[in-house]
Amino acid sequence: MSNRGTPPDSAAMEADAPAARMDETSGWAGGLLAVLAAVGPGLAWWAASRSDPKGWLTSNALLASDGSRIAPLGWALGSAVVVFAVALVLRRRGFSTPQLLRIAVLPATAPLWALLTVPGLERDATRLSLALIAMVAIASGVSASAALGPGLDRLAARGWPPWWSRRVPTALVVLATVAMATMLCSLGLLRHHDLGSRNFDLGIFDNLLHHASLGRWQVTTFLRGDTFTSAHVSPVMQLLGPLYWVAPGPGTLITVQCVWLASGAIPAHRLATHVIGSDGWGRLVATSLALAYLMHPSLHGTALFDAHALVLSAPLVLWSLDALHRGQWRRYAVFVTLLVFVREDVPFLVMGLGLHAALTLRERRVGALTFAGAVAGLLVMKLGLMTHPDLFMPNADDSYRYANRFAEVIPDPETGGATDVLVTLLGNPGFVVEHALTNSKLKFLSVMAVPCVGLCFVQRRAWLPMAFGLLFALLSTGGNLHDPYLHYTVFLYPAMIAAAAEGARVLMRRWSGRAADPGTAAAIRRRSAVGLSVAIVVAAVLTGDLFGALGDSTRFKAGYVGLVREQSEESKQRLAWVRAQVERIGPHASVAASDSMGPHVSTRDRAYHFPHRTEADWLLLRMSDLSKKDEATLRKVLRSGRYERVDDWQDAIVLWRRKPEGSASPFDDG
Repeated sequence: MSNRGTPPDSAAMEADAPAARMDETSGWAGGLLAVLAAVGPGLAWWAASRSDPKGWLTSNALLASDGSRIAPLGWALGSAVVVFAVALVLRRRGFSTPQLLRIAVLPATAPLWALLTVPGLERDATRLSLALIAMVAIASGVSASAALGPGLDRLAARGWPPWWSRRVPTALVVLATVAMATMLCSLGLLRHHDLGSRNFDLGIFDNLLHHASLGRWQVTTFLRGDTFTSAHVSPVMQLLGPLYWVAPGPGTLITVQCVWLASGAIPAHRLATHVIGSDGWGRLVATSLALAYLMHPSLHGTALFDAHALVLSAPLVLWSLDALHRGQWRRYAVFVTLLVFVREDVPFLVMGLGLHAALTLRERRVGALTFAGAVAGLLVMKLGLMTHPDLFMPNADDSYRYANRFAEVIPDPETGGATDVLVTLLGNPGFVVEHALTNSKLKFLSVMAVPCVGLCFVQRRAWLPMAFGLLFALLSTGGNLHDPYLHYTVFLYPAMIAAAAEGARVLMRRWSGRAADPGTAAAIRRRSAVGLSVAIVVAAVLTGDLFGALGDSTRFKAGYVGLVREQSEESKQRLAWVRAQVERIGPHASVAASDSMGPHVSTRDRAYHFPHRTEADWLLLRMSDLSKKDEATLRKVLRSGRYERVDDWQDAIVLWRRKPEGSASPFDDG
């Protein structure tokens, strides 16, 4: 990419003109920044090297062994000497004062880096942690664009990026996808082996796929009426049944879920490349957004929390948007159709895609067809496939009620429904705003947006695909629907990555559009691409480390339990005992199992959740799973004399067998 019409040095000077003007008009701010940059690294290093850095950084407490309170001043002075020497070297290499001040932004934030190393900060001060991540990421981007700018200009003058640079970002995204899928599969299987998975929902879906592999429609014996349609419906999940012909069992489901979710980085990269630009600099930002997708805490949480039909929609959203933006209508039709039939509530998300196509991309016919298709899919699933047609359904023998999840905007969840939501939205907007902007929901939105440095909110026209996800979270009652680690986040974070690409495009075009000539515009585009990419990667890595599964986060949860990174010897022995009991039970007997035992016996015709169903050939119960009420139910069952105790694991997990022989499966063809 050459700078026609303007020599490279001249273009670089003009590219830095805004910083120069800021420096001329705000000399005191530049001086303050220089002082902070000089002393910041020393103060940060001194704090991090203390025996109790958390006490010093968060409570101003200093142990006697850490020396005097004036010791940091010595470290600050030493840091200033080093920073001044580095500045002199850079000045001799041709860096101007405005460039040096922009480079100084990063060392000036060094104390913030030190604060981010405080153990447990993400749990004890979530908002502070997220704010620090955002500030450090932006500072890193500003400094990187200034420090690397001259080098980028020289590379551009030599014709960089070369033709092969188009393949490097794609290869990097594929390698990162494989690495993340491998990590998630390992952690997901380890969680299952450590008895971290549950009947709700790994047992449900393992049992569903077992029946699907035998040609049975939406059957799962863990739910009311022995059908998944009493709670939801997922025609697309039915298509995965043949996987169980080859490798039946929850391990297959966990692996497929982790690999499929991680694969969403590929359409994220394709979409961002198309939106931002297919030149080397556009691909650089697109690659950083694909990495942000992979490092997103919500991706880690949804991948590691049992298994859910809803997570199938995450990559499909990105594939649909990629095909939509590229005008590949056949691919778009296929992806949108699959997306609609992931689950009965996904059509509302697809309606947002239709509005995006019609209003943002001006593809009115495509938008209308998308919206109509989503409505048709919703009607087919609710009226034709589910046990009850109401959107929120009643609490009955053959259905589960969901209105209680939006109880604040549905005054009477027992009898209310979608009409009540609309009445509340239109008739009491003040209450809706107050309900939507609670502290927990603002934290949720921050965790969702920080990995892409908030770029998802830059371009308002890109908000439509996020609309349903935002409404779903902000109108919810209770913490589940706006928990950043649960599967409901797939309504939001894939669309946020797509919107971040639009935001990056807008900012890069806005900044380069201020240039007086093409050469300067190209120089600004290079700097902005590098700055945005560095900011996104820093924010994504830090968020993934402090709030996701990349590091030892004290806040991250795989569903409702903490992350297990290594299986203890006791856990291995316990798993071996469980597997021995499963082999003893055999594949055809019915089993009523407690919550953490169910996923280990769910690949069979008749697997039940104890105490919802107590009549089975075998009872496999982990005593810590049982509530006081459940224990009373168990005592009643045992007093009947129908069961005999067969074996136990340290009295913590117990296996009972029904004395009479069990009956044949009601699903047997013969």
